[in-house]
Amino acid sequence: MTPNAFATVERDTDFWFFDGNVVLLAQGNVAFRVHQGVLALHAEFFASKFQQSPQVLRGPTEEETIDGCLIIPLDDTAYDIRQLLLSMYRKNYLKTIKELTFSVVAALMRVGDKYGAHDLVNDCLPYVRRMRPLSLRSVKKASVRRAELKFSHHHAVEALHLCRAVGLLAEEPDILIWMLFFCAQLDEHDLRNGTTRVDGTPEKLSDADIAQILALKKKLQRRGADALKAACNFARKPSVNNCELYDEYGDLKNPNAVTAQCNRGFDTYVVSCIPQEAKAAFLRGDPFEPWIMDKLFEVAERDWMCAGCFEAVLHRQLWLRKDCWDELPTLAGIDDDIDWDAASLCSW
Repeated sequence: MTPNAFATVERDTDFWFFDGNVVLLAQGNVAFRVHQGVLALHAEFFASKFQQSPQVLRGPTEEETIDGCLIIPLDDTAYDIRQLLLSMYRKNYLKTIKELTFSVVAALMRVGDKYGAHDLVNDCLPYVRRMRPLSLRSVKKASVRRAELKFSHHHAVEALHLCRAVGLLAEEPDILIWMLFFCAQLDEHDLRNGTTRVDGTPEKLSDADIAQILALKKKLQRRGADALKAACNFARKPSVNNCELYDEYGDLKNPNAVTAQCNRGFDTYVVSCIPQEAKAAFLRGDPFEPWIMDKLFEVAERDWMCAGCFEAVLHRQLWLRKDCWDELPTLAGIDDDIDWDAASLCSW
């Protein structure tokens, strides 16, 4: 390596072993001095490379080494390579890391797939698979799992590209539907201009992806607005025949008073309490936003509305969610014959 080029190299503070015998040079001239044996043990690419003749590995001159170590230039970011090395040098890295985020999982899968670290990729796959629900009933649980990984809509484009790169979409096409759904939660500006990874690397959609996702987004926004409107309008226009509420002695209250109380209770404890974040979720195209459903059950438990009114508004919300779930493959423009379970109205 020339003296000028050597001067620009930034030695990584965590992975610069005095007895290392190979230097990985990532983007930005960030260098990692590590061990050939460790790399070869975990990744087929390096195992194959280090089986070459010593002369090939050394390079023709000392200028192509750092501290006498072979230099392997890589086109990966320093963040991705650092995560790969952490998984190689730290036992059970995925299970022992203090905070496992989507960015970490994505980096490990990217470089793991690229360099033939198959065990690492297989260890990461369950985290990505659990990000999407398998049924309408599991929508909220999947949302919790994404939150545990610190996955936000900003990561959606990266997630879509990642699943394509590792071949996951070909094996499990239902994941594609959810990756498109997550992308559809982005605003149009981000869809057209792209997002960035945690290390600043840009992620841009193709024109075909943009068109498909924008079409999906418009359909989801319509359905989200319908769900929000149905919840907000129910208290003002009830269509319940069996509106019955009992007092503390178990006696049936006056029907007219009950209807007014149910309307007032729903309006006070649900409609007027819907947070802006939940409204924004519905309107950006997430008909599965759970706030209204969760609040409905809280209202029912506290007897703020009668069972008849509760069941009527709950049934309407469930139907809207079920209809969106059942139609999601079609809404996303996925015509493949995929294993997609239709939801029942008892799913929430």
